[in-house]
Amino acid sequence: MIKEIEKYCPHDSIQYLNKKKHVDIWGKKLPHWFQENKTVFATFRLADSLPQEKQDELRDELKRMHDEAEKLGDAIARDNHNWRIMQKMEQWLNSGYGSCCMSDSAIRKVVADAIHFYDGKLYVLHSFVVMPNHVHLLLTPLGGLPVVDSLGKVKGYTAIVINKLLGNEGKLWQHGIFDRIIRSAADFDAKWNYIIQNPQCLPHDSYTLYLRHS
Repeated sequence: MIKEIEKYCPHDSIQYLNKKKHVDIWGKKLPHWFQENKTVFATFRLADSLPQEKQDELRDELKRMHDEAEKLGDAIARDNHNWRIMQKMEQWLNSGYGSCCMSDSAIRKVVADAIHFYDGKLYVLHSFVVMPNHVHLLLTPLGGLPVVDSLGKVKGYTAIVINKLLGNEGKLWQHGIFDRIIRSAADFDAKWNYIIQNPQCLPHDSYTLYLRHS
């Protein structure tokens, strides 16, 4: 894992969250933080990747945490709660709920190609992994465009193509994107390793991992 980090260390060129500057925050369930051109760890998932009872549990726990943080007026605590919820959700996602249609290499290729298409246009892509039912990315937005908008384009296009390939209609992706601004070089390395390690227990032909090396 450390070997991979040594091949790609863009720390000098990446801007991390500046706590002294204004942060745009919007959204209720999973609030989005935005500072222009700040590197982001992002996740989106298939609509059927979690059963309803798990979604309800996450929603209730997140609401309780957010209510506590709001009473204290603590936006940072609220953001930290989001990350804890994301980690809990990750455990369930890795259990393989739902159709897991991205275990099919042809479906993963549609997603990977769409992510690569916008590299250098809407964002600088550092790494990503396409898992059977979810996707993790490390990227730096360009041109002041929030990552929720750029990845919204990826989700919109891939939903049309994948539904056509599968002969399906309706909702492919779960609404929304989890995104978290990278705090420091150490945080970047941690998320880089997180992406590498995510598919560790899966067969090599059931995921797609991309790591930028230059």
